[in-house]
Amino acid sequence: MGKIFSSGSGNNSQVPHETASILRRRLEPSPRGLFMARQLNHAFVVDEDRCFGCAACIALCPINVLSLIDRLAVVDEEACTHCELCIPSCPVFALDILPQQVVVA
Repeated sequence: MGKIFSSGSGNNSQVPHETASILRRRLEPSPRGLFMARQLNHAFVVDEDRCFGCAACIALCPINVLSLIDRLAVVDEEACTHCELCIPSCPVFALDILPQQVVVA
């Protein structure tokens, strides 16, 4: 299990260290805006054999493009910003952003 990062705000909220690191990196002020630009020629993929519908990714998605359909995470790919905040939240490593030529339909 990864290290736990405490926000230090006194509210005892804890976030896995890997997620906290991504949050800090993604939420730093940037000339491009709050989130990184989409990765060109890449697609967000969900490994259907691994995903069991825990919804941890949905809880972290800042733009609400993830949903559960038949206990499987589904993404609105056109609206997804590829910010990657959801990826480390998956306990079974079912989420990834891959080059489109690698994505199997």
